[in-house]
Amino acid sequence: MPRPLFGGTISVELPASMRDESDCYPVPDHQEIFLDEATQQCVIVEIVEHNLGRGTPEDVCRYYLDDMAQLNEATSTKDFVCECRSEGGSSPLELDPLALTPALRDGGIVNGRTSRSLACRCVMEFPKGDGATDTAIRLLIVQLPDVGADVLVSVKGGEADGLDLIWENLCKSFAVRDLGLFSAET
Repeated sequence: MPRPLFGGTISVELPASMRDESDCYPVPDHQEIFLDEATQQCVIVEIVEHNLGRGTPEDVCRYYLDDMAQLNEATSTKDFVCECRSEGGSSPLELDPLALTPALRDGGIVNGRTSRSLACRCVMEFPKGDGATDTAIRLLIVQLPDVGADVLVSVKGGEADGLDLIWENLCKSFAVRDLGLFSAET
């Protein structure tokens, strides 16, 4: 069952085992954070200012992943892959869940507004004790230039812990229900 986010303006399907972290500690208004205590998998949905002038889809993905790596003190990033779909896009995508995302399936239109969706994945290495640990990252970026916003949906965790299933379900179910969240004009 999809979980309503940001007062129901966005929805996404998440495992029942993922706890809303805002029940445990303060979370900024532009973020929704969910954590599975047993697997340490995390889903973060974040609304940010539209990323203008970053160049190619790969540049946009790299910008957000590099920012994520720096904020989380990752020591390296590897195995980077990026896919893009925009209005009228029809090229086949290697990342199957990306093709299932409603914003992409509907030709790049979200509630009558132009959008571009990007999906990227990588592995980040984080220091841990005497060594380092690899963490798989999946990032869905839904760009909504008409309302000046990007929605970032990141999934972090171990590959062996069902991360791909969480990613696939998230991409299948992600939906922007009301653009009023982004602008008083909509």
